[in-house]
Formats: sequence, C-alpha cells, structure tokens
Amino acid sequence: MPRYLIFPLVALTQGFLITSAEAQTSCEFFSDDNWNGSRVIYNLPDGNLAGQPWSNQSRRFDGANLSQYARAIYKNVESVRITAGDSDVSLYVFDGEDYNGRFQVVRAAQGDTARWRFGSMANKVRSVVCQRDVFDAPSIPTSLIADAMTARIHDAVSEQRHRFYNHRIDIRQGRLSWENGHELCRSNNCAQIDQPDRRKYWDFLRYSYKSRGRLKADGREYTISIEIWIEPFVHDRRLRFRVDAWDVSVTDWIWERRLRDSVRNRLRDEIPAIGAMLEAEIRDRVRDSQGTVAASLLDNLRGISLTYSCDSDTDRVGYPNYNYTAFQIERICGGTTPDNVVAPSIRVRF
Repeated sequence: MPRYLIFPLVALTQGFLITSAEAQTSCEFFSDDNWNGSRVIYNLPDGNLAGQPWSNQSRRFDGANLSQYARAIYKNVESVRITAGDSDVSLYVFDGEDYNGRFQVVRAAQGDTARWRFGSMANKVRSVVCQRDVFDAPSIPTSLIADAMTARIHDAVSEQRHRFYNHRIDIRQGRLSWENGHELCRSNNCAQIDQPDRRKYWDFLRYSYKSRGRLKADGREYTISIEIWIEPFVHDRRLRFRVDAWDVSVTDWIWERRLRDSVRNRLRDEIPAIGAMLEAEIRDRVRDSQGTVAASLLDNLRGISLTYSCDSDTDRVGYPNYNYTAFQIERICGGTTPDNVVAPSIRVRF
C-alpha cells in the first residue's frame, strides 16, 4: 500500500492527484474544480494554537468564521490542494456550521501534495479542520468503548427505575463523538472554565446518552439525556482522561425536575470514576487486539490525536434506529454519512 492514505470518498471520476510537496504544510481551497478561481490558504502551525502540545496541531474554522473572514470559500469550494511538507495531513470538511452534518476526509502523507475535487461535497462546505497527523501510528476505535460506558451509565440511571419507571426503559443509546471547545462553550458556561478563549481550539470526547421510559407517577413517557465532556491528555507520558463538564436534561413533564435531580445526584458519584474507566477500557482493548507489550506502550506516549479511521467496521456506531446504506459503508468518510453515526478513533504517538 502506498504511504499516502485516501479512503474511498466519492466517484473516482472526480480525480485525485499526488505530486511532490513544497516546504510549507497547508490546506488550500479553491472555488472551482481545477484549483483556480477564488483561493484561501491555511498554513498549519508547528504547535497547537491553544498550547495543547499532546494533541492535534490544526487550523479549524466554523461556519461563522468562514462566512465572515473567508467568504470566497464558504459554501463555495470545489477543489483543494493539501501540501504535506513536514508532516502527514488530514483535512475534514463538513456541510454543517459547527463541524457537524455530513463530512468528507482527504489525506496526504508527508512529502506529498494532494489535489482533490470534492464531488458530492462541492459548494456545500461550511466548516473545516486541517490538521497534522501521523498515519502509521496505532489507532484505537471508541465505538466499543462507548458501549462499555453506556452500560455503566445505564446501570446508574436504572437504579431510579423502580422508583419512577414501569417495567422497562424503552430505549437506551450512548456514543462518543469528537468535539471541540466551540461546542463545549455553547453547551456550558465557559466563563467558569479557565482560559475559555484557548479551549475553543482543544479537542474533546463528548459522551452522549439517551434513554426513554414511562413514569409510574403520571403515566407519561420521559426522555433522559446525559452529556459528558471528557478531555483526553498525556500526563507523565501516560494516556489519561478527565471530565471537564457534564449535564442531565429530562423531558419537560410535571416530574421532570425530580427525575433530573435524582439522576444528577446518582451520576455525580460516577463522574470521578469515568476517566479511570476509559483508561482501563482502552488498555484492555489494546491488550486484547495487540498483546500485553503493546498495552504497556500506553505508559510511554509522546502524544495523541483524535481522528476518523474511515474504516466502516470500526467507525460505525450501534444505533438501533439508523441503517447504513451499502454506499455509506463503502464510503464511510465520503460525504454521504452524518458525523453523528460514526465514532472517532484515538491515535497514539510513541
């Protein structure tokens, strides 16, 4: 396999070219499909803009930023040139304003220049992430880790079932997603978080849980939603996790406040253990798939990054109410699949 990695994205008639790279590492966007027209270039920094040296070194712009400062490419991009001068580079483009919606991934290896025509994403790009990457670093999927976390959270929620619910909770689902500090500040009061302006460039795992059941008290069906913001980081060269923010919301019926407070009080006991749980889950997954020696390497890391592997076997999440088409399975990162039905991977650097 060649060292550059491009996963199946759109019909091959759109074209993809690799040439030798120039010195600068960047993502360059064009308004037509032949690398001409209006042009915007984003050079990648040597370090993370927010001083998070273990994590993705990237440039990222949401829809509000692009529409104000890069109008030439906001919803008006047809081709891109990625110059991977001194590192591997991954470009993520989304048709949602906030790094959400349907998305597409284009990658180029260090020393190459990749030229790509967007095809199905042409003139739909509303937010972008261009980041340094390490393609040959081990990658740990989070989809099964999210399942283990859901089982634990659900056990805590279910303790309230005998008090509130009838025989069963009708649905439950949980997932881990790759989010950024912009979304964290929209969901929480960032005025209470240290250095909120810097944290908008940081990467987080966002755990989302939902369950639904009917209360004995009034016979109405209530939905419980839980959001937990988890920051992965490296401390003493070891992969660690900490919870930065969390919240519980409940459908607005008459017993909403009592049910919400009950779940919050029970979940508060679980929050301190979530980081250690994730660390143990990842170590177990690595040990089961790659052996004890590989698991021991998790204690000697240089850094980590969040990414999508673009492998449908590992990126798909187990939502019972979402059916992937054969086309989406073949092109999981190709502009046809919503980002909320794929799971990120944690790429580790030794």
